[in-house]
Amino acid sequence: MLGEAFRQEYDRNSASILRIAQTALRGLATLEGPARTDPWLAIRRGQILAYAQQLRLLLPILERFAHNSLERRRAAELSQAFQRSWGHALGPRILAMGALAVAGIQTIRTAVLGNMRQPACGSPVSLARTSHGPWVWLRNLLTPGYLRKEPSGAVNS
Repeated sequence: MLGEAFRQEYDRNSASILRIAQTALRGLATLEGPARTDPWLAIRRGQILAYAQQLRLLLPILERFAHNSLERRRAAELSQAFQRSWGHALGPRILAMGALAVAGIQTIRTAVLGNMRQPACGSPVSLARTSHGPWVWLRNLLTPGYLRKEPSGAVNS
């Protein structure tokens, strides 16, 4: 019953990352004026901008692998909103295509090898593996056996 409630909520609201990206885009618009006169708001706007630029790369993946037609439409609309705000920059488009290609590769890997192994319960996954940027994450994802490795300090149950 609880699982069904979560599924219905997801069907209606789509992926949370879409709502996060929408919030980041609204935050940038809200801080555009005040950030010109307040150095702290300028710093905060810069942080949101960097995060929004990363989220923008996920939109083609969310649109391609959408849960339903509503999520696909929301991802396309958000992608258009980002394009209206920042234009059709070539760099982000190339990175987004690369991310989409990696998602396709992962889909094939999952179909062949099964779902990725999850870390043991109660053991935090080290963010050090992904904190050096998207290319480290992509390299690790494509490394054979990477997803089957135990995180350092993991406790098997």
